[in-house]
Amino acid sequence: MYVTGISYSGIIIPIITEELYKGNEEGLEPVVNILGYMEGNPLTDKTSDINSRFEYAYRVALISQELYEATKNDCHGDYAEVDSNNLLCMSHIDEVNKLILYSHQRVGHINIQQILDTDCVPATNLGDYYNYATLWANDENVIKALNVRKGAVKEWLLCNLDMKYNYGKPSMPLYEFNVNSSVVYHEKLSKRKCRALIFSGDHDMMVPHVGTHNWIRSLNLTITESNWDAWYSNGQNAGYKTTYVHDNYSLVFATVKGAGHTAPEFKPEECFHMVKRWFANKPI
Repeated sequence: MYVTGISYSGIIIPIITEELYKGNEEGLEPVVNILGYMEGNPLTDKTSDINSRFEYAYRVALISQELYEATKNDCHGDYAEVDSNNLLCMSHIDEVNKLILYSHQRVGHINIQQILDTDCVPATNLGDYYNYATLWANDENVIKALNVRKGAVKEWLLCNLDMKYNYGKPSMPLYEFNVNSSVVYHEKLSKRKCRALIFSGDHDMMVPHVGTHNWIRSLNLTITESNWDAWYSNGQNAGYKTTYVHDNYSLVFATVKGAGHTAPEFKPEECFHMVKRWFANKPI
């Protein structure tokens, strides 16, 4: 069994995975055949992931070198929770916001979920597209294709409809966080017999691969047979991969070329090939 998910579930997945391992150790039943976990474009550390948007924007030429260096120096590397008394930093952040969509303010007209796509006009109300999930989940053809047991649920509905969100800071408006970082759970899992696949779209500025790569490196794992090597789908370069190990723990980090947030939405075939190989214990 693998625990999998994308985006915000990057906070939850390592917690669930660690609890499953602990439950087995404590003799809870039923015993779960837990083998590892997989995350796509995972939010992992609220502050560092948001901070990494700034470095990512510079890497892909959305802001100038002069603005990047001035902001980095005067903000001391913290762009997610800026000190309002630091007027130089605030001024630089304002300049950044004129160029890119940094904090869900539609100023720079950059789509941070896929920087090559056009920015959606708010009037189209695409934020409600999750409502279509209910129609999809209850479609007879979908139920049949997924081999859902007939009568298991009378009607599939969205959960937590009454949840009250704390909009708080504009940089991450949808959730009230009581776990700001799940890195510590990855550290715990790195001491277990466990496999992990972490992948990111390289055109995702919502949760940039830069921040993901940073927290993976903080685990102090050992790089093995692949270190930013290309991986392929249908004979074409589909991204780059690095494999890390620590005792019985193995983690593969991969970028998906041309993909945004989240990678399977933009590059479904490439992601399918990657995941299928990984599940089969083959190099991706």
